[in-house]
Amino acid sequence: MTHLTNSARRHRVLILCLALLLSKSPAFAVTSTAATPSPDLCAEPTSRYQLTPSDRRLFPTAAWVEAPSDLVSNVGALLAEDGAATTIVRSVEESPVVIIDFGKVVSGRVSMQGSSATSATLRLAFSESLRFLRPESDTDWGEQGSILWAPGPGPAQIELPQRTFRYLRLSLESPGSIDISGVSMLYTPAIAQRGDIAACFFSSDDRLNRIWYGGAYTLALNTVQTADGNTVIIDGAKRDQMIWTADLAVQAQVGYTLGANPAAVRASLADLAAHQRADGSIPPSPYGGYSLTLYDYCAWWVIALADYVRSTGDVAFAEQQYEAMRRQMAWFTTLPRSNGLLVKDAGLEWSYTLQRSGAVTYLNVVYARALADAAELATMLGHAAAAAAWQAQATDVARLINVHLFDPQRGVYVASDNDHEHIPLDANALAIVFGIAPPQAWPGILGYLQEHHWTAFGSVTVAPAYGSNTWHDQRIWPFASYFEVLARFIAGDDDNAWELLRRVWGHMLTADPASTTWEWMTANGEIEDGFASLAHGWSAGATAALSAYALGVRPASNPGDLLIDPRPGDLDWARGRVPTIHGPVDVSWWSFDGGFALRVVIPKGAAAQAALPLISGGATVLQNGVAVSRDAGTVSGDRFLLALPPGEHTLLVVDSTQFYPETGQYLSRPFEAFWAANGGIPVFGYPLTAAYEAFNGDDGGFYLVQYVERQRLEFHPELSGTPYVVLLGRLGAADAERRGLIGSGPFLPSPASNNPSCRWFAPTEHNVCGRFLEYWSQHGLEFGDPEFSERESLALFGYPISEPYVDAESGLLVQYFERARFEYHPANAGTPWDVLLGRLGADAVVTLHACCTPAGAR
Repeated sequence: MTHLTNSARRHRVLILCLALLLSKSPAFAVTSTAATPSPDLCAEPTSRYQLTPSDRRLFPTAAWVEAPSDLVSNVGALLAEDGAATTIVRSVEESPVVIIDFGKVVSGRVSMQGSSATSATLRLAFSESLRFLRPESDTDWGEQGSILWAPGPGPAQIELPQRTFRYLRLSLESPGSIDISGVSMLYTPAIAQRGDIAACFFSSDDRLNRIWYGGAYTLALNTVQTADGNTVIIDGAKRDQMIWTADLAVQAQVGYTLGANPAAVRASLADLAAHQRADGSIPPSPYGGYSLTLYDYCAWWVIALADYVRSTGDVAFAEQQYEAMRRQMAWFTTLPRSNGLLVKDAGLEWSYTLQRSGAVTYLNVVYARALADAAELATMLGHAAAAAAWQAQATDVARLINVHLFDPQRGVYVASDNDHEHIPLDANALAIVFGIAPPQAWPGILGYLQEHHWTAFGSVTVAPAYGSNTWHDQRIWPFASYFEVLARFIAGDDDNAWELLRRVWGHMLTADPASTTWEWMTANGEIEDGFASLAHGWSAGATAALSAYALGVRPASNPGDLLIDPRPGDLDWARGRVPTIHGPVDVSWWSFDGGFALRVVIPKGAAAQAALPLISGGATVLQNGVAVSRDAGTVSGDRFLLALPPGEHTLLVVDSTQFYPETGQYLSRPFEAFWAANGGIPVFGYPLTAAYEAFNGDDGGFYLVQYVERQRLEFHPELSGTPYVVLLGRLGAADAERRGLIGSGPFLPSPASNNPSCRWFAPTEHNVCGRFLEYWSQHGLEFGDPEFSERESLALFGYPISEPYVDAESGLLVQYFERARFEYHPANAGTPWDVLLGRLGADAVVTLHACCTPAGAR
């Protein structure tokens, strides 16, 4: 009983917003246009999961001595901002080590104060993980190594060069002592404020939420400002700290998902194009003075350019870069060929330690996509001849890949024309993503990968192993895993797509440093060495995948159009915001037994189509409470495709629904069974609104609700499997408050009555007597208890919050309860209808301007 009451109190809704109400069916006329500002659906997930700091000055979250030592005093002062000092002493026999933890991977410049009467030298070392926190730091790449500092006897302050790390290691180089205080860090990435990210994600799976925000934070760490003032996207905040085009292609997708500074993508592409070589090839990176050649990265530059233009509508930039793209595509024609396919006879590719050679399948797959993307951009810019030529080449390369590099016996693509033994993950996943593999081959490809490549932590790069034990030989690289996730969603293998997401990214976001996405890991999920970057942007693709497939917002086949196609998998609900070229799209959906509900806000100027799961052949589709015929959309497999104009839409697909002409509304899942099992019309009344999404002022959540005449029904999928999956609003308390009754005589605490027909309820200090007590005891929600138990009556009505009194408006004897108002109708004396429940749902609907008086049944 206590659990029920507390749960219901936590989940009551006292304030709803007209802006969220989607029940304006033709059967009702709106009497008021007043509206309350809509709560932000991003507020709760942002406050719970966002890792991007709200302030650029960061402080440690923990500090400890590596091995207990009396030579370190007041270690807690390292967390203080009051100037207190920590003293570290090194003796001849003992050299203590102090660890400072910033709580997550951070990037910036550490500062501190120090003094040493013994002229001691402090060594500061940095690491993204505890495992590789060594005196020389986790890596000496570039300027990431350790730093020596001798502050001298007087107070001194130091600001260190930029470092990316989670853990800071302090030790003395020789016997002596040093006092340290005021440790903090100036966070330097360009995406530095929570407001810089215009998107959000929230679902019933805490792990997926952490994955989304971990990827977002990784991109933030890798978005930096250059010396010339441009903002660009680098591959890793620790290493290499440079633009790389293949990395950029994935990172840009995450950036578009977040609405985070697309100008950084533009500047990154422009920087590389500005260093295009005389032969036409565009360097993959500034590395080595823009001297490297990576065949696949040349193709990725074109792919990233096309993605940028599609995602931003920046056709002017495409025009500026057209000549660079044309020369790049011409460069590909100078490369050697085998059976019409590109041969990698020199240079590198992303999995460079494998030394793949010949007509490498992966290289030709990305080349075919680059040709198709170049053709699309050329068409957009009016270069019809070039577009036709590139599209013809793209089609031909795809055909040749399927003729020469596909093994029909195993049903997969081989590594190259001179290596049929090894089956690569990258080529097979991308062949599906880029539309090269025919649909009939998809199940075989994905089945093979799952059987031969999957481990408990993800999908390895190749099977069988080459035996070289190098960084790319049977390792898990999230760069490639991202494309396998996309391939599985594209092929409709949703369950395994969700499983792969959880294996790869779920592990990274729970294992130390538990905040960012890693460059790669071993087949058993371990960080290979300190050289590996643990905040690597090309591994953040899961964030984009979650927005595209959990929320379901992605580009439609027509350029610029939107497809809203959530893939629920085993999730109960999800909601979030996805920026698009037209503006933000807000999405919320709920999956429940016998139904699916989707609420979406389509921005002005957008053409959108919703793909709704047809849970059964006879399922009913409701749009804003109105039944939709099959002729209004298109049935495609197990989905119903429905065009959506700009505006707010609530769509329900249910296998059971009932229309009530008395109010012109449907009552359907997830509320129909609850309504029928717990009293139906006498207890709840007819439905007054369509189901819609509303804000819960108590817990800050958004829930699917529906008003009936006497109640508000609220769906809580997080309580599935309990009697509380549908909760009732505290409409009695809300109505009494609205009428200004709280604090008046009948609502003041009352002593227990001596009348034997009364019962006094201690929690609210009110009596319930006579017929009101009989009615209260003889009704309740159905929890399976014998007859009606007290917990069932409490669940339906709650505790009394007033004494009985004569209502001045109606002249009836009434009594308020938390969720109801009892009314005694003497005209019905001697019948079961002498006690009736007040139409608090109807009163609330009118008060909230949701809808008003019936205008006639449909």
